[in-house]
Amino acid sequence: MVLVVDDSPMVREVIRDVLESCGYQVWLDDDAESALRTLRVRKDIACVVSDLEMPGLGGIELLRQMRADQSLKGVPVVVVSGHRDAALMRRSVMRIGAASYLAKPVHAAEREHAGREAITPETEAEDEAL
Repeated sequence: MVLVVDDSPMVREVIRDVLESCGYQVWLDDDAESALRTLRVRKDIACVVSDLEMPGLGGIELLRQMRADQSLKGVPVVVVSGHRDAALMRRSVMRIGAASYLAKPVHAAEREHAGREAITPETEAEDEAL
């Protein structure tokens, strides 16, 4: 299961459609606080795709909280952002522990590659064991 976190309903739907067309099951949340609640309840989340800039808790803070939480720190996070300095944001989120970074607009092939890169066979095997 891939958790998609974005405050834009249109972006959530587009990402969901692409991921589902690649065979992934998808859960949607519209903010980081909801995503953290989902992650603590649903143990079948294999990867998170999160917007960087959202009202309230942003994607960087979501990533930091996940990395600080023993039960969530192993869940891969793909950060997606339209930040004007993509190289700086990529370095920043990768340093914090993101599995991948995609600059908006993101093409379908890039989303699929990032998702497949973040969800390794090891991650899927661990999820099946739960």
